[in-house]
Amino acid sequence: MGSSKNFELKKRRYFSNAFKRQIVELINSGKYSVSEVSQLYEIHFQTLYRWLHQFRPNLKGAVIMKYETADEAKINLQLKKKIAELERLLGQKTAELELKDLELEYKETMLQVISQDLGLDLKKIQESYSDQVAKRVSGGEKRKDG
Repeated sequence: MGSSKNFELKKRRYFSNAFKRQIVELINSGKYSVSEVSQLYEIHFQTLYRWLHQFRPNLKGAVIMKYETADEAKINLQLKKKIAELERLLGQKTAELELKDLELEYKETMLQVISQDLGLDLKKIQESYSDQVAKRVSGGEKRKDG
């Protein structure tokens, strides 16, 4: 059959946006030229120019087109809904905790006012009562076992 050539598949590399921004910063700072970065990181110069355009600092107000498949769009929408739901639940729980904190603060203040009016230390009385109840409960459990 003719000459057989060994074909080597080129491995595709993926770069994070954070990495791309670091590379763009190297070039924009003037520390390295596009050519130097291209050789140093073995990234094609056209790719670097694309990153420079994509992450240039004066890109304010520019329209960025985002293309995604229908499946990606569906997943993104589901994730956005899930995030919104979690944020709503977090806000609700935060409000509940703040309300409980206010209730507790109110009860403690009322306890102090009543204690002062009656000339009693109601906190000590409450603690003593709680201790007695705990002893009865633990004593009752011992009787059941024994």
